[in-house]
Amino acid sequence: MLKEIDDYQWRIQTVRGWAEGITQYPRPDGGISGGQIGDKVGAGAAELVALERHYAERIKRYSAHVAIVDDAIDAIPDSDQQRVLRLRYMDGLLWEDIAKRMACDRATCFRKHDAGLACLRIKVATQCDACL
Repeated sequence: MLKEIDDYQWRIQTVRGWAEGITQYPRPDGGISGGQIGDKVGAGAAELVALERHYAERIKRYSAHVAIVDDAIDAIPDSDQQRVLRLRYMDGLLWEDIAKRMACDRATCFRKHDAGLACLRIKVATQCDACL
């Protein structure tokens, strides 16, 4: 999720850079020099506004999801299990990279991952039962 948020923000910044990079030169008669530059600026600005609206809602939604997942992971008592889940789901790392960061083998990572998910399932099931 964090990578998607970063990607959305990068897209907005890229389009903003394009729009700012297109310069306008006013002519004495009030027009814009450079032929189609005025149209390009207008189109770039419109695209930027559309992108910001589109991605702002997604960023807001994903940020809320990230907060929920982060809080759920915080509730796991074992810090190694927390770390594996964060590296896998929040940072999007591959198992090999997680094993390197944790200084353990992949099998240990899988065990910690599975135990952490089991903890989350128990927590969710308990919360859902309490809501009924």
